[in-house]
Amino acid sequence: MQKDFHFYTIYVLARCAGFGPNEAGVVAYASQFTDDAVEEGPFRFENGGFFQPVTTSHNYHSLRGALISPTREAGYRVWLPFHFLPGGNENTGKSQDPFYRRLEVRPAKFGDGSPMDQLLKRVLEAGNRAYGLYLLGIALHVLADTWSHQGFIGLTRLENEVEDLQIEGENKGFLDVLKDELYDLIPNTGHAEALTIPDEPYRRWSYLDFRGNFHAIDNVERCISAARECYRVLSAYLERNHGWRQWVGRSFRETEGVLEDLFGTPGKLEHRCSKWHQAIREGRFFEPEVGEDPVYRRGAWFRQAVKKDFDKKLGLRYRWRQGFNHSHWRLFHAAAAFWRFTVLNEILSAVGVVCG
Repeated sequence: MQKDFHFYTIYVLARCAGFGPNEAGVVAYASQFTDDAVEEGPFRFENGGFFQPVTTSHNYHSLRGALISPTREAGYRVWLPFHFLPGGNENTGKSQDPFYRRLEVRPAKFGDGSPMDQLLKRVLEAGNRAYGLYLLGIALHVLADTWSHQGFIGLTRLENEVEDLQIEGENKGFLDVLKDELYDLIPNTGHAEALTIPDEPYRRWSYLDFRGNFHAIDNVERCISAARECYRVLSAYLERNHGWRQWVGRSFRETEGVLEDLFGTPGKLEHRCSKWHQAIREGRFFEPEVGEDPVYRRGAWFRQAVKKDFDKKLGLRYRWRQGFNHSHWRLFHAAAAFWRFTVLNEILSAVGVVCG
């Protein structure tokens, strides 16, 4: 998934479930920021103190970046917990090796007993913690990715091979040039060989996997299913944490038609995001409050928490701002640390995946 789902769809679903604009904004920002938190640190602050952020992504989202394979450690500590959560079932899957069958991503449903479902239960239990909403946003990001990344593994593996990629709306010449000049250089990491196609909601596409099995995929259908599960989680969160509910909300069925329409909107990411922004402001999902104008600015949370200066002799220098310990940026990283520890040391170890 991309920003149109991780930020705008999650914002809409949170508001429709009953969250207010501020809380929905936190959840949606945390969801999208999971794709953008690439700071590796550590930060040694000039005004005292030290902070180690949790890297939840790397800059491998472009085709050019995909030509560089991430390290195996990055696969286990970043891609598996935050983007390619293993399904944990060795009885099904494409790999011949039982361990790697467990690593294959499978679409998760709230209440299905999967590793994702076990994590969602931990998220609901943590609703009263200071970083509870940020943890919810991370969880919804990963839940959505179990639908768009299904069938792939968050490591560099033969099982991720994509052959005869066909994309509705793209002419054969585009794919021929890509395959001849670049395609064979792309490593088998996640869905890199399928480019960004699995993450673009409007796409219809097909491919042959490494076993030669044919897959025909409608991303709109996957997005609707992912949105439905995210809405169920948000509703359950409000049932357990009543203090966050700001209004009665709207049912998923009432919004499904508009969601499907927007998921099917073709075009580049920023064009699609502008359509979501317009739909929110026009009240197509709910009656917006005065001044409600959700926009994602990638560096906003960091700038609110940390002041950055450049010294010609000493280089970059950082100072924490007043209120740092309660800032969005620090609380997001606290939530990410909790999530990663729980995934690697409790959830995956229970299904025979050793990577903590």
